[in-house]
Amino acid sequence: MQHQPNERGVYVIGPSPNDREQTEVQQTTVSWFRTDDGDVQLTLAGPTGGELAATGRDVFTALLVIREALHDRGWRVLVNAARKEAWGGTPEHPCGLAHVRIYPTLTGPPANDPVDALDMPDDPALVGSGSVIEQMLWHDEWAGTTEPGALTWTDYERRRQESRASR
Repeated sequence: MQHQPNERGVYVIGPSPNDREQTEVQQTTVSWFRTDDGDVQLTLAGPTGGELAATGRDVFTALLVIREALHDRGWRVLVNAARKEAWGGTPEHPCGLAHVRIYPTLTGPPANDPVDALDMPDDPALVGSGSVIEQMLWHDEWAGTTEPGALTWTDYERRRQESRASR
C-alpha cells in the first residue's frame, strides 16, 4: 500500500562546507508517513548528502535516530522534538503522532498542550546542543528512572557549567 507522506521544511545547523570552524543554518525537508504496521517512517534530506531514514513508533522516536546520526557529524535539527525537555507521548501524557510534550521543569508535569514536533521552537536556543544524550538524561531524571550511580541531567549540567567557567 502506497502512503502519502507528510512533508515539512525544517532548519538544521552544522559546519560550513567552506570553514569547518563556522556553522551555518540550512533548510531541508523532513517527510514521514505511517507504515502498514502503525510505525512512522521518517526521512530527512541532507544536509550531509543523501537522505537519512529511520522508523519509530512516532515522529519523535524516528527523529531520535536521525538526530543521533546527524549529531555525530556536527549537525542539529532545530525543531521542538530536539529540545532537551521534549518527549513523545506516554500513556499518562498522550499526544499526537507528530507532537511532543514539553516538560519545563524536572519536578513538575508537562505543559498542558502538546506542540508540533517539527516546528521550530519560539526560541531556537531552546534546542541547545540538540544532543539525544542530554534529552535522555533530562527525561530519565524527570521520570525518576535514572539508575543508581548513573549520570543525571543535574550532574551533567553542573559539570558542563564548571567546564565553561574553567576556560
